[in-house]
Amino acid sequence: MATKRMRRALNELSDVGAGVVDSTKFYDIDKSHTCQVSLSETNSSSGTKRHIFRVSESTLRHASSVLARMVDPSSPWKKENNEHGNLTILLHDDDPEALEILFRLMHFQKERIPKRLGLKKIFHLALVCDKYDCVDVAKPLINEFAVDLKEAESQAFWNEFYQYSFEYQPENEEDVGEEEKENGNGLHGGDKPAIANMLLYVSFVFNLKKVFPRAYRTYLMIWKPKVKSEDDDEVVEGPTCLPDRLYSKINHPPSNTTNQFVKSNSG
Repeated sequence: MATKRMRRALNELSDVGAGVVDSTKFYDIDKSHTCQVSLSETNSSSGTKRHIFRVSESTLRHASSVLARMVDPSSPWKKENNEHGNLTILLHDDDPEALEILFRLMHFQKERIPKRLGLKKIFHLALVCDKYDCVDVAKPLINEFAVDLKEAESQAFWNEFYQYSFEYQPENEEDVGEEEKENGNGLHGGDKPAIANMLLYVSFVFNLKKVFPRAYRTYLMIWKPKVKSEDDDEVVEGPTCLPDRLYSKINHPPSNTTNQFVKSNSG
C-alpha cells in the first residue's frame, strides 16, 4: 500500500525550482533541523508562494514510509541541498496548514496545534496523512482536535441531508454559487454534498466507526446515478473523486452496515 502511495506521489512530481517564487514562509518545526520540505503553492491572484518546513530527517523516516523513501538518496524524488548542505525535498499541491499540523504532530508539538479544527482542516489533514502513509501520527488525537465531528455520530445530524438529496443532484452541481462553495462546507454549511464527501473521507481515513456508516449511507442517498446519455460516445462522469480503496469498502461494506441500510429503506 505504501508503494502505491509513493507511486501516486511521484506522479505529482513537479520541478518547482524552475518557477519564480513571489514570497517564502519559513516554519521552524525543529530548530536543529537536518532537512527541509519545500512546498510550492500557486494561486492565480497571489502568484507562487513557497512554504519551507525545517524538520528532522530522522523523524520523517520514522513517521512515514513514504517520506522515508523520499529522503532516501537513491529515490527518484525531486530534492536538492541548500547552502548549508541540508537536504531539501520539493513538494507541491498540498495544503500548507495541513502539512504544518502533520509535521508538528510528528515532532511531538501538540501544544502548537489549534485546539479546535474545523471540518475542512481535518479533511486536508486526512489527505496528507493518507498520501504520505502516516495516518497513525494523527489518528490518536483526532477526537481531541475534531470535537465537532462528534455531532456526525448522531442520526439527527444527518436527517437534513436526506431531505436535501431530493432537491440536489449531480447534474445541477454547477448551479451552486462560488460563495456557497467557499463558505458552505463547514459542518453545518449549505453545500451538503461537499460536507458528506469530506465526512465520508475523513471517517474512512481515521476509522471513525460511528461516523463512517452514516456518511456512507448519506453518500448513496445524495449521489443518485446520473441518467445515461443518449449519445453512447459521451462520457458520463461520476459525481466525486474518492480513493479506490474507499470505493472498495463501499462496494464490500460490513454485513451489518448493509443490513441496516436495506432495512431502513424497505417497507
